[in-house]
Amino acid sequence: MKRKRKRFYEFDFTYRLSKLVGSNWAYGVDIEISDSRSASLTLPEHVTTMQLARIEHQHSAGVTAASLAVAAASVFGFDASSKWTLALIVVATAVIGVPHGGLDHWSGRDLLQDRIGAWWVPTFFGVYLIVALSVASGWLMAPIFTAVGFFLISAWHFGMEDEDELSDLPYWSRHLVAVAVGGLVIWVPSVAQSERMSELLQLTVPSQMLSVADIMSVTQMLASILLPIAVVAIGRQMRTGSRTAALRNLALVILFAVADPLISFALYFCGWHSVRGLRSLAVKHRKTAIDLALATAPMTLGAIAFASIGWYVAATSSEVPAATIRTLFISLSAIAVPHLLLHGPIAKSLNHLRGSSAQTLELAR
Repeated sequence: MKRKRKRFYEFDFTYRLSKLVGSNWAYGVDIEISDSRSASLTLPEHVTTMQLARIEHQHSAGVTAASLAVAAASVFGFDASSKWTLALIVVATAVIGVPHGGLDHWSGRDLLQDRIGAWWVPTFFGVYLIVALSVASGWLMAPIFTAVGFFLISAWHFGMEDEDELSDLPYWSRHLVAVAVGGLVIWVPSVAQSERMSELLQLTVPSQMLSVADIMSVTQMLASILLPIAVVAIGRQMRTGSRTAALRNLALVILFAVADPLISFALYFCGWHSVRGLRSLAVKHRKTAIDLALATAPMTLGAIAFASIGWYVAATSSEVPAATIRTLFISLSAIAVPHLLLHGPIAKSLNHLRGSSAQTLELAR
């Protein structure tokens, strides 16, 4: 039994490394999957395949335990005040969330430099800024469309983290399941904690655009469709051997249902998604944790300074100003969308073109 369990452990997590290091072979990480039960992997010198698998397993188990602990604390009366919740989110985002998205220029360089040379710098940062400003403007001009669109693309991005588990599904089913499971952090609170979620949306939507009820209505309609799909997908994870992922998702559902949405989002985004993203960056670019910390130090320090200001405002005010939370959320969403697009459709499209070009060149030879 012990040997069988060990073999399952090695299969489950070694196979799932194909997503952990990403599907972008241009980053210098080579993976060749010969069948559904094996994978050969070339990793940086500072980490081995099984070490990475063990880290992934421990991280997933830790998030599962933390989710259940926070959920239990919420059920038994733990109630964080709004100012402490805001401080927690800002600090966690500054220390973990910003580095997770603060190295997008590495990905942009890998995708564009071979094509347009030095022009990749103005092209990447120009497009990135245009998308960010468009999202920020969208919150002011079309809050319903912007909110729902942001929810959907975020859900898809979160769900496609486990793309390897969906590879045997038809194309559209794969993306639908990704939106359903990846969006649990949105769909569950919209149903289980609709009043609290409405309060948070009221803080993020500009006061002159009273559309919170409409946003909630559309979100709950989407949740009624996507939550049953997520339940089926989690059951499928249990049946196909991805039990660690299934247990983690079940724990997250409990967390999202009973804990304050701000706390549950901070735990999920910073504790799971961002840490996993940083680990993927380290593997793709052959960097150590110290390398990543040094590379993101300017942005992290700036975010910490912003967090300190937010902490001071929260500590010296009886209530956190609505404008503070609104500005924070809109700013985060504005820089999040280009990140989501870069690591989703843009990277996939450019890599597909690169692969097609390489194949054409090989045939020409």
